[in-house]
Amino acid sequence: MLFTAGLSSCVPVDGGAIELSWIEYCAAGQRPDSNGASCSCNARAAGLSRVRLAVMGVGDGAVAAACEGRSGCEFDAARQSGTTGFFIPPGDYDISLVPLGPSDTPLGGPECAVAGATGCWATPPPVRRMVVKGQVVSLGSFEIAVPDCPIIATCDGGCAGAP
Repeated sequence: MLFTAGLSSCVPVDGGAIELSWIEYCAAGQRPDSNGASCSCNARAAGLSRVRLAVMGVGDGAVAAACEGRSGCEFDAARQSGTTGFFIPPGDYDISLVPLGPSDTPLGGPECAVAGATGCWATPPPVRRMVVKGQVVSLGSFEIAVPDCPIIATCDGGCAGAP
């Protein structure tokens, strides 16, 4: 008789986890590289490298920024989905998504849509969720609005003078 009790896998559970997905759309509603998408949107979409969760605590005693400096809150943009480990402390959070460029420079986020910034990569406003130790919070899917070039579209090289 063979016993494998020592071979079980364990996942450290220090808090809750967050799972989400995302998809990019051009300002006119097409997916990048689809029929009808502008060349500037296609060029800009190629600049999306990673996405980062912004997890801001709400209320007394909340962890202010639960994902601050944690690599487990950043995901390769091409995957279009991600799940953190079980390290988010229990509590209420406003959770949003920040698109990042090749050098991990923020390209925009939820405040872009409110501010109406030109060339801004807009994401939905933060969603409020309660994180419970040992449980996964599913956020569903976020839309990332890829802006067209604000001034000059050079279809062979992206936007002149724009991120």
